[in-house]
Amino acid sequence: MEQDVVVTAPADSTRPLFSKGYRGWLLFILLLTNALTLADRQSLAASAQAIKLDLGLSDLQMGLIQGLAFAIFYTVLALPIARLAEHVSRTKIISVSVAIFGVMVCLCSRASSFGQLLICRVGVGIGDAGFAPPVGSLIGDHYGMTRRASAMSVIWLGAPVGVIFGAMLGGWMAEHVSWRAAFIAVGAPGILVAILTLLTLREPPRGMSDPSGATKAGTPPPSMGRF
Repeated sequence: MEQDVVVTAPADSTRPLFSKGYRGWLLFILLLTNALTLADRQSLAASAQAIKLDLGLSDLQMGLIQGLAFAIFYTVLALPIARLAEHVSRTKIISVSVAIFGVMVCLCSRASSFGQLLICRVGVGIGDAGFAPPVGSLIGDHYGMTRRASAMSVIWLGAPVGVIFGAMLGGWMAEHVSWRAAFIAVGAPGILVAILTLLTLREPPRGMSDPSGATKAGTPPPSMGRF
């Protein structure tokens, strides 16, 4: 018996499933999220000396907080999250990840010891890990092959914006307010962006922008052994 085939709207349809305005909003939200993640890292680097003196940390402890605590979970979780994005809603993965990121960055402001700050930075790494994998898949469905690189370049404009903003914010906050306020200034917008992502972004049909414009219902993603 032949399997049923679900046909999605072709990329060149006269009545596209998503408007140009919606796609612009999508890129803006993803750019903003990318900027916040980079701003967090630069803000931490800029206020590292203030944190070190306030909590009485050693250079080794600060190195673990800035590097190892974040990098391990950010790296290790990227692959399972990418596989998860092939089965469930990518917009929800992004929303949950950004929410974890925002909450854990805010909790960094409450840390009073090396162990507490280390755990919070691990949480930040977990939230950060859920951004890049589903974004690539999402853009692949919203844009045809000739426009995907341009769309991704818009999103990654958030990187230099975040670096500049985070470095200036972290340094200024540490000098004039407190290093704890710098974490709140980055984490609170992250929570807001997570809510906007959940409420305004929609999951496109998989393969919507593929040349064929059609996908088979229930077809599972290929196994890792095929890559």
